Amino acid sequence: MQKQKRKISYRVKKKQYANRVARACACIALKSAPEEFVAMIEDHILAKLPAPLMRRLTNGDFGRPMREAMKLTVPFFA
Repeated sequence: MQKQKRKISYRVKKKQYANRVARACACIALKSAPEEFVAMIEDHILAKLPAPLMRRLTNGDFGRPMREAMKLTVPFFA
């Protein structure tokens, strides 16, 4: 008997994707990023990036989409 998976809402899933992208961006910017910095990047990413782009970023496609994310986030914090 398999355990049924719990349904996760779109909003929660998008927040999880944004958190992963924020941590990746913060690690690129700083080796040990403070939690406040990660939270600030996460909020900005939630506002700017569409869910399909975040999905590609979190699924391991860190080529062109990661550069797109950095172009959208780094100037905001510079």
